[in-house]
Amino acid sequence: MTFEQLKSLKWVDVLYYALFEPRTMYRNIRDRHSFSIYPTFLIPAMVTISEIVSFYLLKSGGYMLYYSLTYGWILNFMLISVFIIISASLIDMARQFAGFNGNIKHIISIINISMFPKIFFLPVVYIFSTIGFAEVFFYFLASFCLFIWSSLIIILSISEMNGAGFGKSLLICMFPGILFFTTAFFTFLLTLIGFFQFFFI
Repeated sequence: MTFEQLKSLKWVDVLYYALFEPRTMYRNIRDRHSFSIYPTFLIPAMVTISEIVSFYLLKSGGYMLYYSLTYGWILNFMLISVFIIISASLIDMARQFAGFNGNIKHIISIINISMFPKIFFLPVVYIFSTIGFAEVFFYFLASFCLFIWSSLIIILSISEMNGAGFGKSLLICMFPGILFFTTAFFTFLLTLIGFFQFFFI
């Protein structure tokens, strides 16, 4: 996706397919030789704003909203971008271990575009915070449902990219999470052992 394609509204096809036909979305990305990953970072940028505003709607506003939409947005966007690049690198590594060719640029694009459903988070939170009906419950419910939707977009796109089944693609996409939780678990375990050795031995 280049900036010229953004002007020509070709990105509408990509976003539509992302929502309803992730496999077609990936074929659309693959077949466009001029596709660039950089404009796709506009999606996580918009999602970051949506999540910040949604959070403050839940809190009924606040004087910190201005700072969150400026400095907070920049920091959050940078952290999310780093997280996306690391996750894409790990997924690409897992794909290569599974015997598939690497293509980290396409994976970054897939992850960025997969966040598009989260744009709907703000309208959902706004509706329930306005009517004052179980807004906290629907805040977390919407977060969970949109997370599942985004995850399915990634898994189905990777499945199309690999020419592999859903199960194998699911395992490949779970690799970053498995690695993170395994590392966190052993770090916690080693810290706990060190704590007991220091104080009780």
